[in-house]
Amino acid sequence: MKSIVSALVLFAASAFAANAQTAQQRYQGTFFVTSASAACAAEPAAEVGDNFVFVFRTETTRQVFALFGTRRAMSYAPSTGARFATSGTHSSISIGGGAASTTFTGAYRSFVAQPATFATTTQTMSLRGTLTNFDGTAGCTITFTASGLRRPGF
Repeated sequence: MKSIVSALVLFAASAFAANAQTAQQRYQGTFFVTSASAACAAEPAAEVGDNFVFVFRTETTRQVFALFGTRRAMSYAPSTGARFATSGTHSSISIGGGAASTTFTGAYRSFVAQPATFATTTQTMSLRGTLTNFDGTAGCTITFTASGLRRPGF
């Protein structure tokens, strides 16, 4: 019994140390579509004023954000698996109302994150930019603005 308790304590300590090393922060807020190209109307993938629950996760070496709507969800990450730059390509996934998932790629540009550097004390953040192939719709280009508050516990 003593060895089981010791093993659990060691496991918990190593898990805590691993989490501390990644310096993960999560923010949750709202994402608004501020412009949408004509190709976005085909699905409809997006139109001006669409909004989503926005979750942004940043770690020491990588970033990702997810969007949640009433009938779909999307996740966007840099194709490099690293942090978002001002521009680059994204590797993404969309889950529709019928629970079917689709992976897709596209580009992002004019990305501006505030603050430019995240710290463990950062309480609010914002992100704006342009995404191509929004929600996996070829030719659908949107601009957006998003903001979030730090989630307790992260």
